[in-house]
Amino acid sequence: ELLSLQETDDDGRIPDLSGGSLPGPGEYRLVFFANSGFFEKVEVTIAVPDPDEHVHVPLLLSPYSCVIYRGS
Repeated sequence: ELLSLQETDDDGRIPDLSGGSLPGPGEYRLVFFANSGFFEKVEVTIAVPDPDEHVHVPLLLSPYSCVIYRGS
């Protein structure tokens, strides 16, 4: 089930991906369509135990690397 489809702002961020809150605890798949010349699509599945907790998932792309981590 698709919960949200958005594009990043001028800072490369999506301030509110879920529209206020996730439907519940669980696993969620984030799909980043990068179209960077090498990385076309980057997918990650995250576990969200508390949907009311702030979740920050940065994706850093360069021509030679891809990094995803849990932000604060």
